[in-house]
Amino acid sequence: MPIFGSYRKRRYQPPLMQSRTPIAAVDPPVPVVGRDALIKAIDDTLRDPGRDGNGALIEVALDNLAFVNASHGWAVGDRLIATVGGALRAAIPAPGTVGQLRSERFGILLSDAQPGVVDGIAEMVTELVRGCRVDAGHRATGTTASVGVVPFAGRSLSAEEALLEADLATRSAKSRGRNCAARADVRLRESLETSLAWAEQIREAVAADGFTLLAQPIRRPASDSVHAWELLVRLRPRSGELIPPAQFFPIAERFGLMEQIDRWVTRQAIVLSQRRRQGSTRRVIHVNVASKSVQSGEFASFVSDEIVAAGVDPASLTFEIAEATAVDAAPATERVGQALRELGCRLLLDNFGVGYASLVHLRELPLDLVKIDGAFVRHLAASAMDQAAVDAVTRLAHASGLEVVAAFVPDDVVARMLQEFGVDYIQGFHVGRQVPVAELP
Repeated sequence: MPIFGSYRKRRYQPPLMQSRTPIAAVDPPVPVVGRDALIKAIDDTLRDPGRDGNGALIEVALDNLAFVNASHGWAVGDRLIATVGGALRAAIPAPGTVGQLRSERFGILLSDAQPGVVDGIAEMVTELVRGCRVDAGHRATGTTASVGVVPFAGRSLSAEEALLEADLATRSAKSRGRNCAARADVRLRESLETSLAWAEQIREAVAADGFTLLAQPIRRPASDSVHAWELLVRLRPRSGELIPPAQFFPIAERFGLMEQIDRWVTRQAIVLSQRRRQGSTRRVIHVNVASKSVQSGEFASFVSDEIVAAGVDPASLTFEIAEATAVDAAPATERVGQALRELGCRLLLDNFGVGYASLVHLRELPLDLVKIDGAFVRHLAASAMDQAAVDAVTRLAHASGLEVVAAFVPDDVVARMLQEFGVDYIQGFHVGRQVPVAELP
């Protein structure tokens, strides 16, 4: 994304606040750059000994892109991203830098913008994105943006710290209702310092086997025998109780550590699939895969290398990919899913029903199983709507050649109902509680 240059010689007004003179007639736009180039530009700016302390980084996160993808198709979502990128590029004058941090996130580096200018630019960007529309067939569609602002004035920052603060500020804008801008402040800085400490603890855990694995059984509704085990990772602290993923996964995602965690869990899963008692049936292990691993493009080849090195049966591994990932990163999900299935592994669509995925995904994605989210299962006995949803998903999944798992089964009544609906497998505390992997039969 473009880098904003010197604003000392003239007072800058955001393009939408100027006259109707096209911005290109004043300053030619700089092309949108990739993530690595943007990070280098940020680093060069912050390291520049001649910098006078001005400047800022603005992060622009498109809101509700998953809804656009699910409602109109990924091609429309891609066109909307491209339209926003082009609009930002045209609106930000040289020497500004506009870059694409992720598919739905842009970064704008204002290398020498004065503090009084930055907030106006952030507001302009919010308005600009709101005005971007693309043809979705029968009507035009668009989106809004949550914008995070990190001023450089009077501060000593690294590129990593600036990006992390921008992410936190963007999250703050989202928490305020989206379609607005938020500025990094002392509170966010304190949150960043806490996040950095968490990230270091996670890195240490990856390097020194500092995680603990629990396993939860998956059974057939009318059987007491375990069909498979889902691995659940916990962070083992220096002291105290195990830390659940809800507390450290967001930090791991923010610092790009989820793929390392997924690889650690996958290696343990392969070991566990080999360790079964003499004469017992094959042990099937379920492994959850994060969005970053799916999008990395390297996860399937990693799994292949590990399977070959260990000499295990790939059918003993089932990889679970969340519905949200399947929607947000559909092309990557298709590639990874197809590659894993070609290896002989199985693929499960997790948390189905709570996001924007449609029933069409059951037919189009390279799946073997679908797991109905617990939101439809917990109150199944008392909710006619939940019963209709479970029945419909099960019928359509079976028609597509998929098996069905129901999560969070609370009692025998629901278990029997699921069996009547034809659900293939059930899971939950009533079915079997989590146990340390060392205790697996």
